[in-house]
Amino acid sequence: MLRQTTHLGLSVRAALVAVALLCTFAACGANAAKSTGEVVPSDADSTADTTTSGDSAAATTDAKKRGDTGVALADVSGLDANVGAADAKTIVDTTGSNDTGDGTTCKTDWSVVSFKTSDGVMLEADYRPATKSGRGAVVLLHMIPPSWNRKSWPLRVRDLLAAGDVAVLSIDRRGAGKSQGVAKDAYIGPGGAKDVAAAIAFLTDPKRPCAASPKHIALVGASNGTTSVLDYTLSHATDAPHPSAMVWLSPGTYTEAQHKISVNRTVLDKLPLLFVHPSSEPWSETWMNGAAATWSFLQIKPGQHGTKLFDDGAMEAKTLKLLLPHIAAATKP
Repeated sequence: MLRQTTHLGLSVRAALVAVALLCTFAACGANAAKSTGEVVPSDADSTADTTTSGDSAAATTDAKKRGDTGVALADVSGLDANVGAADAKTIVDTTGSNDTGDGTTCKTDWSVVSFKTSDGVMLEADYRPATKSGRGAVVLLHMIPPSWNRKSWPLRVRDLLAAGDVAVLSIDRRGAGKSQGVAKDAYIGPGGAKDVAAAIAFLTDPKRPCAASPKHIALVGASNGTTSVLDYTLSHATDAPHPSAMVWLSPGTYTEAQHKISVNRTVLDKLPLLFVHPSSEPWSETWMNGAAATWSFLQIKPGQHGTKLFDDGAMEAKTLKLLLPHIAAATKP
């Protein structure tokens, strides 16, 4: 197993640029190391956006920190579910792209877009397409609404993701920022999964210019944004795109508010999943024993919660060192 370290004497900016170039022009990622033993899931269903201690006895903090990424992409069969691609309605695209869907170059500028979920909630998002249609895409889901919104993902981080020639969509979850809806519905009940479904439908709509590949969609959630990521992954309709990878920044017991990881391992074990957490939040470590080969773990010491890891400094550099290649490997057509 590998331990990731950050050399603080290096220029953080230089490190980020180097990682971005690496992910753009080289094959990124490596097979994750395997763990053995039984999984000890948490039984708590907290939905608060706070750190959760979990059962740290299931893993050691010293010997099992892993930083390698699982990149084997799975052809996961459709799931019996009630949230699907049809969840996006009345899509409003304000990108001004000149891609006609035939490979014409897209205008890779950031713009504000809006789209409606199947239950009639209008969501707003920041969107930047890839250079051509058919590329991969990343959906960013922020921490608990309404306290947090899409602006908690720094522009510099979104630009580094986009540098891998993938579309990036950072949404205001329902009840946050400029989106409609009730905040608690974003993480209690089916609302969060519907938000993700609408975002993916927007990105992959074949009638829309610069549509992304439905087979190469990565979902990145921070804090209880991980709840929505997991809910969609385990409840989407059989005709809706299945994520090609997930990233969880500061997951916790709230992640399992609607769906338990332990009873859904058949689906989740096939997905590249990166757990990123500060040392004060050992919940992720409870999954290290018996972790799937496609799962990897990164502890940031001391670290911060969720998107607070993006400090434009050492924490951010260490996080992006694994996050960028993890996304690049999963979104490459």
